[in-house]
Amino acid sequence: MTKRFSLTKRQKKHLTRILLTVLLTAATAALIHFLDTEWWQSLLLVLPVYAYIGYDVLWNALRDIRGGQIFGEKLLMAIATVGALAIGEYVEAVAVLLFFQVGELFESVANASARKSLKALASLCPDEARLLQDGREALVPIDEVGVGSVIGVKVGERVPIDAVVLKGDANLDYSSLTGESVPVYRGEGDRIPAGVVVLDAPLVLRTEKRAEESATARILAMMEDALSDKGKHERFITKFSFVYTPIVVLTALAVAFLLPLFAESGYLAAFPEYLRRALNFLVVSCPCALVISVPLSFFSASGRAAKQGIIFKSNAAIERLASAKTVCFDKTGTLTSGNFTVTEVIPCCELSSGQLLEIAAALEDGSTHPLGRAFESFAIDPDKLTAQKEVRGKGMLGRYDGKEYALGSAALAEQLFFPLPPLTVEGSVLYIAERKGEIWECIGAFVLWDMPKESARAAARRLDRMKIESVILSGDRKETVKATANTLGFTMAFGELLPEMKVAAVQAAKRHGTVVFAGDGINDAPSLAAADVSFAMGSLGSDAAIEAADGVICDDNPEKVPFAIALSRFTLGLVRENLIFAIGIKLLILVLSALGYANLWLAIFADVGVLILAILNAMRALVFERKKD
Repeated sequence: MTKRFSLTKRQKKHLTRILLTVLLTAATAALIHFLDTEWWQSLLLVLPVYAYIGYDVLWNALRDIRGGQIFGEKLLMAIATVGALAIGEYVEAVAVLLFFQVGELFESVANASARKSLKALASLCPDEARLLQDGREALVPIDEVGVGSVIGVKVGERVPIDAVVLKGDANLDYSSLTGESVPVYRGEGDRIPAGVVVLDAPLVLRTEKRAEESATARILAMMEDALSDKGKHERFITKFSFVYTPIVVLTALAVAFLLPLFAESGYLAAFPEYLRRALNFLVVSCPCALVISVPLSFFSASGRAAKQGIIFKSNAAIERLASAKTVCFDKTGTLTSGNFTVTEVIPCCELSSGQLLEIAAALEDGSTHPLGRAFESFAIDPDKLTAQKEVRGKGMLGRYDGKEYALGSAALAEQLFFPLPPLTVEGSVLYIAERKGEIWECIGAFVLWDMPKESARAAARRLDRMKIESVILSGDRKETVKATANTLGFTMAFGELLPEMKVAAVQAAKRHGTVVFAGDGINDAPSLAAADVSFAMGSLGSDAAIEAADGVICDDNPEKVPFAIALSRFTLGLVRENLIFAIGIKLLILVLSALGYANLWLAIFADVGVLILAILNAMRALVFERKKD
């Protein structure tokens, strides 16, 4: 086994049981052959091995009968193998159960591999929290932390539960949740989702939710819910089995008890042969290959998606995604990267644009803030910078060339009481002010543009190769949106859209086929709900995203949308392959069994062999890789 499919302790025990049964069966068959035993002696030799490999199948068959599930696969196995013992097919009876257990082991390994992705997500949240109570600190399990509790989080630790900052301020690493590497500043009163890392200062928090109600925990629940939310292929299998199994059992009874009536040799003479045919028929009839492989295909796809940071809320969403014709993206925060550049300088004094840029670059010298990094390419004279101070979350103060300056957001202007010039521009704006006596005076402004992500360009290119239209729907200015679309290679772009206008655009696109929408999950909630399939981009901390979207792309990477579509198409291909293969083989062997041309070994292959092949085929979704460009 590879590391990807490593066995658990329980699975190793199951494998040991199978291998031991193989050895015991071989030894028993050899004894029966060389000792030329009587039928009752052969039966006594086989029964211990039969009971060892099949006790759980027989017990579950009885339990299914008590529970009202008369035509379950376990009962079919029990009838077929007990019948095989009755007509002297001792080794074959054990073989049916042996290969069935092999199929069960394959299913268990496949499910465990998919669930590893779930456990990886669970590692976002610690198991314990630092509870602060009565002036003391105690590490307690997060399940014991109630709403409104006060907890402490030290530098380098993850926030264990959704909470509000009660005391302190710090830069936080959201990368494990959103993929954004730029630290985010949070202070008193700000909300923080579970899973983020505190970078540079300890925080005291007040919990807002219980551990199981946090956004991250709800994402994990989405993965579990996907197992029970069936798509149309899974619903087909449920209905198929409900009708198919009783028909097969009744047909087997007819083969065993009615067909001998028409035999030329007489009823009693022909009965053993027709009973053998009926038992073959029952072994072949078990629909386990269909019942197991179809949901396993979707579960494997969910596990593969989770490893890529894509969480689906339902298997039905995976199914719908395969037919995508149009993908609509919000622009801001979805297709842009967070790497800002200065696109415009607006002087409000006699200083030139170059002089303002030099002062701003000096104030931001060494800054790690994404807006501050926009000035790092501009030259300064380090000897002129004699003082520098950060106003956390708002901007910078400093003395350059003997004068005091301030550079920051409107919040800093409000704090320093200087009026702002009226601006109608697209992008982030930083204001620069000079201290003149006791007052501050605004001397200029900088417009910064959030650069498009390279992954957005790759997403548009891949969607084009998949023959899927890529569309940008944004509230930004039309000119900016169209420029972004041209830069990235998107098919169409629409700007200056209000939320209801975005919904109308999504609904219009649905007339041409399945529509996918990807946005930040907050302002775009109506559009997320209107689309056939929707993704919240990097919005683990947003309740609106979790509720409105069919899935969450945790690393905020738009390129994951075409990956998800390719994965869904591959998964549906596996489902169709398994349906055609399993039903085709079974129908063929069923006919051959009824006519007497198929022995029990062929029946075993048609049942358990097809099951194993179908499971292996379904597991291919776990290792799916998109074709390289």
